[in-house]
Amino acid sequence: MASSDFYLDAMCSIPYAGDAGTGVLPDAGGAPACTTVVASDYDQSCAVDTDCVAVGEVTQCPASPCDGCPSEAINASAMAKYETAIAPDFASEPSGQHCSCPCEGGAVCRNGKCQAAFCSPPTSDTLPACANTDGMCVYSANTTCDTMGPADACAYADEVCCLN
Repeated sequence: MASSDFYLDAMCSIPYAGDAGTGVLPDAGGAPACTTVVASDYDQSCAVDTDCVAVGEVTQCPASPCDGCPSEAINASAMAKYETAIAPDFASEPSGQHCSCPCEGGAVCRNGKCQAAFCSPPTSDTLPACANTDGMCVYSANTTCDTMGPADACAYADEVCCLN
């Protein structure tokens, strides 16, 4: 394979075989195995956080391990369809290569739409009642605070105020 046949993923710094000019990674038979898979193509509606699941996206081909990092969210009922669509994108990936994903927090339901929940909620979710007590809002799931701040001091019910 010529060196021009490699694509370098800038985020993960991992080389991938394929034609960087077309962005299509051929399978063993030469047919394209990679297609774009984006969360907006799936049901993202929700009523509560448990309706949602965090997913990665393949916005361009070839896919890299970093595309598997949860950066978006879909309704859990759409997960089987999503997994079927994204599986071929990673089937041709060289074994043993992976990406160190940034902090992942799962998924939350905001205003009826599933969204990725990163390490912590946006700072705008910390209401003055929490901020004025030297606190910060965090997702209540899987979070332990040494000292809890005032109740109802965060923008959403699935967040709690932790004092620094």
